[in-house]
Amino acid sequence: MKSFCLSLNLLFYTFISLAQNQNPIVVIRGSEAGLRIMTKLREAYVSKYKDRMIDLAGFGSTMGIVYLKDGQTDIAVTSRKMTDEELAEFQQDNINLAEIQFAKEAFTVVVNKANPITKLTKKQVGNIFAGYITNWKEVGGNEAPIRVYIRSNTSGCYLGFKDLFLENMNYTSRAMMLGTNAQLKANVAKNINSIAYLGFGSVDKNTKMLKISVNDIDYYSPTAENIANLSYPIYRTYYFYYRKKDEEKLKHFIDFVRSDLGKTIIAKHDHMPID
Repeated sequence: MKSFCLSLNLLFYTFISLAQNQNPIVVIRGSEAGLRIMTKLREAYVSKYKDRMIDLAGFGSTMGIVYLKDGQTDIAVTSRKMTDEELAEFQQDNINLAEIQFAKEAFTVVVNKANPITKLTKKQVGNIFAGYITNWKEVGGNEAPIRVYIRSNTSGCYLGFKDLFLENMNYTSRAMMLGTNAQLKANVAKNINSIAYLGFGSVDKNTKMLKISVNDIDYYSPTAENIANLSYPIYRTYYFYYRKKDEEKLKHFIDFVRSDLGKTIIAKHDHMPID
């Protein structure tokens, strides 16, 4: 039903665009985590170019890729690279894709504000989310079972965090899978023994970000300053995927994102632009 409604919306916007002799509307779907920075880019773009329109919505990286394959979006925004299996599906349909990296965002590990833990090593984080560390006492905290929250497997965060922290391990079967960042934050805020992950731009005052060390010696907080000077070591990359045949239609918007103004907007909102 959602797919049918999206198709109707796309047809409606296309009809209006043609009827008014406007530039074609660019439809963008994908990463929920990336929706915040994409919204800022869209606002600046349509403000600068009054005759341009962007239809933007976030349903998760995986769904963005599905919509791209089905022809229901012009650009899929993802917080991870496409998998070999996903790329193979496009190749089977003789669809040639373009990939552009446009921003990086710090990945943060968050706990309840009342949790006395303030820092973890990258290895400890991986072992917690993989289920090898199950009690806060094992990492210097209280005698209490760790409650792990993760995003759904249609989210780019799900695979992105796994690649960065778990390496060859899998998520623990005891982890509770949630559909949105808002649900992650709400559950961490009300459960003192919880842990989850969020992009830096999605964190709010209701959770506590932990310092992270990749060498078991130096710990860095995911502050705006540490992110800007690259001291904080854990990042994920945001991508645009689109059909190469649509390059001319999308060039104006993509050039804007990669312009000095686009990079300034990305940096202003706690992300790092990519040349």
